Amino acid sequence: MGRSTLYNDAGVIFAQKEKSLLRTALTSLKTENKTKYIAYWGKIEGINADYFLIKAWDEYLGPAKYFYSNDMVDWAQVPEVDPHVEEMVKLDQSLYIGDPTIKTRFRDLTKLTKKDPTGEEEENAAPPEEEEEAEEAAPEEGAEEEEGAPKKPKKPSNFFTEDQRIAVFVRQIELNCQLVPRSFLYLNATHLVCENPSYKGLSQVESLKLTSYLHLRFPFDPIVRKNLEVKGVNKPFDFLDPADNDQPVGSWSLQYKSFVSLISIRSLLFPGYQVFLRPDTPEWGSVYVGNGLMNIDIPFTLPPISAADTHPHLLEKIMRENEEEERRRKEEEERLKREAEEQQEEEEQAEEQ
Repeated sequence: MGRSTLYNDAGVIFAQKEKSLLRTALTSLKTENKTKYIAYWGKIEGINADYFLIKAWDEYLGPAKYFYSNDMVDWAQVPEVDPHVEEMVKLDQSLYIGDPTIKTRFRDLTKLTKKDPTGEEEENAAPPEEEEEAEEAAPEEGAEEEEGAPKKPKKPSNFFTEDQRIAVFVRQIELNCQLVPRSFLYLNATHLVCENPSYKGLSQVESLKLTSYLHLRFPFDPIVRKNLEVKGVNKPFDFLDPADNDQPVGSWSLQYKSFVSLISIRSLLFPGYQVFLRPDTPEWGSVYVGNGLMNIDIPFTLPPISAADTHPHLLEKIMRENEEEERRRKEEEERLKREAEEQQEEEEQAEEQ
């Protein structure tokens, strides 16, 4: 946690005990799993307990492992989920409890009402049958199966565990929100994604533009994807999707904290995720701290504006004013210094005479 000051300025505060436990966990998990990179991913807040998450990976844009813990002592790997479970979990808007083994039943709300021939809905016309949590009992030993009888396909379960919800939510964040500053990663001659050793950070003007932040995923744009996959195309910094093309327009909130010189980009689609950096320095980071829910009401909360009107003109004006004020302050200090030197020289000359 060498960047604890950066996290504190971004509003992510750790207690001294949490810092110690997290530092130990990062070291031990990296050694046990033999990964090249490891980092604190964030925290999902629950009713009875919270989930702390760590990400470990070997290659950017490659597979990654995620670990969760309620106490920062015992860590477990986030499981893989099948598409059926993923579709169920995406529709769940209930709060997390804090127990990874607890099971939740998915109810398809579209089956709770039934339309009559007049087009009106009858409430509770067709209540759903109760789903059994356990699987169907296996046939008894010695029971003979009918010859040629087709096997009945197993009905998928309508239950999912909370650790499966974590897996689906982490995947949603990685696909929709995970950003890196432009030029932090580059595409080398063999088309491998590597960290840029000469990265010095974004300037104040660049850090206020969404085009300076790229999605850390395989690009969706076919033109950008071509730069990544086709060998011979030499565009070392233009191989990831920029954040300014995200939909809906205005789903990112850019904030500037002048008192700590920090720029923060927060997601309104997944409240709790943010990317933060200091302009003109290589210091940057990203984290999620929230209740683990997507803002499904975002189309109704954003103002009807065009993409051209989302440019942060006000922030640029504030930063220009701060730069002008800093310049005037330095000029005043230099003027006072020159006056003091001139006065000292006059005093020395008077003493000599």
